[in-house]
Amino acid sequence: MHGYLDELAGTIGILGLRSDAVTHHTFSQMTLERFHSMPTAIQLAALPASADHVEDTYPQRLSFIDYFKYLSAPPEAVVHVPERHRSICGQIFDRLGRKVSFGVPTPAAKPGDLDAHHAPEKQRATIAVKTPGADTAARIRTSRDEYCEKAGAAAVFVELPLSDSGTADLCDQLEHLGFFFSGVKIGEPSVGDVLRMQFLKCPLDLSLVRLDGDLAHAILDYIDAERQRVSR
Repeated sequence: MHGYLDELAGTIGILGLRSDAVTHHTFSQMTLERFHSMPTAIQLAALPASADHVEDTYPQRLSFIDYFKYLSAPPEAVVHVPERHRSICGQIFDRLGRKVSFGVPTPAAKPGDLDAHHAPEKQRATIAVKTPGADTAARIRTSRDEYCEKAGAAAVFVELPLSDSGTADLCDQLEHLGFFFSGVKIGEPSVGDVLRMQFLKCPLDLSLVRLDGDLAHAILDYIDAERQRVSR
């Protein structure tokens, strides 16, 4: 089926294919790797185990790994992240076959714009930042506290626009609030690529996260180190 989608997408001019794979086993990852898709991010504790009917055999929330494959030559990516994240982001874009340059950070001075969505049945929330602003970190903290403390969210995901010069500074601010880097998401041209960050309210044993491929392991190792760093 993936081969069929790959061929079909190429005939209708789609820029690329985005997929995700479970991490309580590696079969779906192996398929994506076989078709030369590349991992770009890992969403830890994204869903309850019951979402894949493995609550009797898997003892924690399910994590997922993002994959992407370009089907035509992509434009150069201009990325705004803190300097410490440039190496891992460079590795991800390099494996995608996309040239990347890193922009100069500029702290935002005006109010920002964001959308927040809570999925109570999944015990998670997603906050998509459209434009970083001087008030954005405070608004995300308020939403995070509301979702975790009052609505029972186990995980809060944040997406930051990589093309915006205010993203690097906002990333720093969010790390002081306990959010940590979890990769990049290749977006539609009209939306743009985003930096994935997340906050976990639940315990998670990373030894139960099964991965296939060297880049996937490198991303998880980096995420683990960042998660520990921001929690100190």
